[in-house]
Amino acid sequence: MNNAAPFAPFLSALPRADLQAQKPDFTALPATLQRHICQLAGAQTILKAQTIYGGFSNAACWRMMLDNSRQVFVKGSHPADPSHGAANLRGEVSVCKNNPFIQSHAPALLGMVSEDAGDDNGWWLGVWVDAGQHQRDISANEALLWLEKLSHASISGLPDYRENPYLKGFFDNSRKWRQVSTQPVARQRFEQLFAEGGRWLDKNLAALLQSVEAFSQQELQCGLIHGDLRGDNFLLTTDKTYLIDWANAANGPLVFDGLFLSAALVMRGQLTPQQACDAVADYAHAPLMAASMAGYFADQAGRAPVVAMPRLRLMQTGILVALLEMLAVFRIIDSPPQLAPTLPSDSPTA
Repeated sequence: MNNAAPFAPFLSALPRADLQAQKPDFTALPATLQRHICQLAGAQTILKAQTIYGGFSNAACWRMMLDNSRQVFVKGSHPADPSHGAANLRGEVSVCKNNPFIQSHAPALLGMVSEDAGDDNGWWLGVWVDAGQHQRDISANEALLWLEKLSHASISGLPDYRENPYLKGFFDNSRKWRQVSTQPVARQRFEQLFAEGGRWLDKNLAALLQSVEAFSQQELQCGLIHGDLRGDNFLLTTDKTYLIDWANAANGPLVFDGLFLSAALVMRGQLTPQQACDAVADYAHAPLMAASMAGYFADQAGRAPVVAMPRLRLMQTGILVALLEMLAVFRIIDSPPQLAPTLPSDSPTA
């Protein structure tokens, strides 16, 4: 069996230029904020700014060369950002300031600048020392080693995961398979993603609902979680490996990062579903968490594409497929469904 075959639509779409997020141009950045960025880095002028694409967000993101020969990495929310970018940025800056593990394993934070501290719809930017050029993608084995590091990390300065709207969605019964079972629109979205999706739901939905209910009653071991642990959030430079993008960092169930990372590696073709299940075997309740996480993505993946973030639904569908493959290994379902020949999210303007 070719493990990469089910994920070909996602792997082929990731590099496509027409599916890049719609990020603001540097020329849109107000001059006052440019001066504030320079002040944080002890410079007078920004000589050059390069827009950085990666991930799935439409956040502002630049690598800047300053007149004092320093390079900084600047990212954050902007007036055209449709998400909760300002709150995410403030949360990331807070954990980068206050958690010792993150301070040691993320690029050095210089500070935060904003156009109007009372307006979440304006510019909110974090400024980090540029850690250097990314040299290569992280291997599956290297990435999985970070799960052990995270499990022993300090939780100082972290919010509770239930305070994060994104993370909370994975543990809220109303946002999981319950939606697909009770709302015809949610069921229809799922059926559009998969060939014979309706028949598959008729056969497997009861077992998934049972798993989600059982999961909601479990006591979970908590610690530092990244909240978006994927291969592209590792920055491998010539000197060090950094873990970046800490906006969802929290004191939360450790099994969350284990499953999210393992599913992302399956989607990338770096692990088989069996290897991914083996990687999370030591986490209590991993099969139940996988059912819960799959339910979140089942609710999200078939929604209308976000025009400013055209790869988002493809990523969500890819993670969903990976989790369903893992659930078959866990024997919660008999077999995963087959993707529809044409995904609803293939067009970013649908």
